[in-house]
Amino acid sequence: QAEPQAHVLGVDPSSKMVERGREKLAEYGLGEQVVLRVGDAMSLKDIDPESFNKVSMAFGIRNVPDRPQALREMRRVVRDSPSSRVAILEFTEPEGGILEFCARMMIRYVIP
Repeated sequence: QAEPQAHVLGVDPSSKMVERGREKLAEYGLGEQVVLRVGDAMSLKDIDPESFNKVSMAFGIRNVPDRPQALREMRRVVRDSPSSRVAILEFTEPEGGILEFCARMMIRYVIP
């Protein structure tokens, strides 16, 4: 949860996902606090070093061709502070049975 005065930047390589995100932000009245833009986790060069207290990626690291480079970029833009964090949320798909079916439905209909 962000502090009321916090500013959030979201980056996604898909313009469709960015547009959908902007629609959701407008629904929740968060358009001024959160900025979404098309970008590449492997190349955040337009973001100054140590610009953020927190950096997170959810369900995306598996799609990054050069994961070590993306991690270096995350580390570069997060502040050098004991309270700074880089958090990555990912999962693996179960193989077989009802759990595989549920995971596929979640990936297809819930996560996007």
